[in-house]
Amino acid sequence: MPDLLYINANMNLRFEVATVAHKKFFWEHYITAMQPHIEKIWGWDLSWQQNDFDNRWSSCVNHLLVLDDTVVGYIQSQDLPDNQYIMMLIIVPEYRNKGIGQEVLSALRSDCRKPYIRLRVFESNTQALKFYCAHGYELVEREASFYLLQQAVS
Repeated sequence: MPDLLYINANMNLRFEVATVAHKKFFWEHYITAMQPHIEKIWGWDLSWQQNDFDNRWSSCVNHLLVLDDTVVGYIQSQDLPDNQYIMMLIIVPEYRNKGIGQEVLSALRSDCRKPYIRLRVFESNTQALKFYCAHGYELVEREASFYLLQQAVS
């Protein structure tokens, strides 16, 4: 994925490579989006979560989602041998349900050079599950506390 990619010029939505200066933004929005689900399943162990977050930051490609000049979310992904894996896609709450997620998925699909795009969704995150299924992702496997979803890229 290039350093700067316009997802939708009409919407003026683009990916920008995140730097260490953005890590706090990622962490704060990760907590807001994921803590309720994680607490239900395993409980929230702050030390473990910070370590896992740091590992994810290091192992993923990290992009901000920028609408005009406003950061509206982020995506972390990995280029795996047989798929592009979306580790985390978070849209800040006030920008949800405005077509941003749909545009991000469309751009990823257009840019993907692997046969599949995959991701996991918590079983408890029914809103995310509905969103991905509505945009062409199919259930591949039910795992402990997660659904593994994928979309074939043609």
